[in-house]
Amino acid sequence: MSEVKTRRLEYDYAKGIGVLLVIMGHMTTYPRAIKNMIYSFHMPMFFIIAGLLISVPAKGEEGSFRKLLQKKSRAILIPAFFFELLMYVWGIVKRIIEHEFAVSWLPKGFLGIFLQIGYSEYSGSLWFLWTFFLALLAAYAILSLLEKTRYIYIYIIVTIMCLLAGQYMFSTAFPTLFLPWHIEVLPMCTAYVLVGVITKRAIEGSDCKWDVAWLIGAAAIWLGAFYLDYMPQGGGFAVDSHTFHNLILDTACAIAGSFGVIYLSKIIAGRSKKEWKLLSYMGKNSMIYYGVQAVMVGVLNTILWYFFDDLYNCKGVLLSLVSLSISVACDTIFCLFYQKFVNPMLNKVWARE
Repeated sequence: MSEVKTRRLEYDYAKGIGVLLVIMGHMTTYPRAIKNMIYSFHMPMFFIIAGLLISVPAKGEEGSFRKLLQKKSRAILIPAFFFELLMYVWGIVKRIIEHEFAVSWLPKGFLGIFLQIGYSEYSGSLWFLWTFFLALLAAYAILSLLEKTRYIYIYIIVTIMCLLAGQYMFSTAFPTLFLPWHIEVLPMCTAYVLVGVITKRAIEGSDCKWDVAWLIGAAAIWLGAFYLDYMPQGGGFAVDSHTFHNLILDTACAIAGSFGVIYLSKIIAGRSKKEWKLLSYMGKNSMIYYGVQAVMVGVLNTILWYFFDDLYNCKGVLLSLVSLSISVACDTIFCLFYQKFVNPMLNKVWARE
């Protein structure tokens, strides 16, 4: 199995928008309903885009699982370990500041870096990176098994349906069961990667003049599914916390919302004469931004916003824009520092091993 080697600007834009949504999802300066809208699709979108960047294996093509493992380990796991270590150090500092430090937490927090057992004392903050890594490997394995089948896309669709149905049945039976690296939600995450695989040809082959129509259609489906799914029940959709409602409506929200952002990104890329450099930079470094955001949101919420507590808890459009701007600026500075100084050092250590 091979991956697309030339970068597509629209996918960088889509991932960049996804990063902005992740940052917004960690803010508290806007109504809860907006957060529910963001959470209805923003995490599945990263898995779908990953599927769009995977090529279905040709018959007889030998995929190199070892090369994929090495490439994704360097791109995903190394940053994940690094930022989890930073979060561990920050956790110590935070507990000291808040007078909640206990020596007994030190070994539990350190083991959490490797175990990643959600919503326990052995959990880190970067669940997405670990599960994303596993989902890519699982999707690769499934595509490799199906590569010689005659009707590969039909088999992939059936596989997606089985994975999603199995996920909902499992989560309904064991809603509070959390496993290392969030393996318990791996079926859903893998399914969304496969959704990207089977929709790639349709998305990339669509005529630019129809992108606006596709955007409007995706937005309409998302709004309708969101209204039916969340308004009667309240609450939101969250993969890591097993907050699910209805299999069909959840899936419709996730896919339609993701496609809406992707087609919006296609329109921006196709009609803008100049590259949106910040957005494309955020997209190209989306995994790093995710790790940076996990650290910075804790720092900003604990230190910076401590001095503006009353103001920060107010819900207003202007304050939300200010908060978003500050977060993006801090995350970008940290990301630039990581790419310039930390990443080369980590790559040298990796090369020695």
